[in-house]
Amino acid sequence: MRKRFGADIKAQVVQEVLKEEKTIAQIASEHSVHPSQLNTCRVISLHGLPSLFSRDHKAADMERAAHEKQVSLIALYLPGIAAWCLPPMIA
Repeated sequence: MRKRFGADIKAQVVQEVLKEEKTIAQIASEHSVHPSQLNTCRVISLHGLPSLFSRDHKAADMERAAHEKQVSLIALYLPGIAAWCLPPMIA
């Protein structure tokens, strides 16, 4: 059975990765996830950071659309990684 992690745990793990105090392999081992999942989440997080500080909402919307397209491609080709990195869908 697949483990399910809440958004708070995912955010905590990605913060650990971004701190770079431990290797990705160490963090992955501690949380029982594959290192490639953490690498993918790190890339997604870093890619989305600039839009948090943007005052130009139109540019942020375009950036979000590009980001969602990338995430959908990840979900298509790497469903396990996408499931771990993405927040749960809201109905």
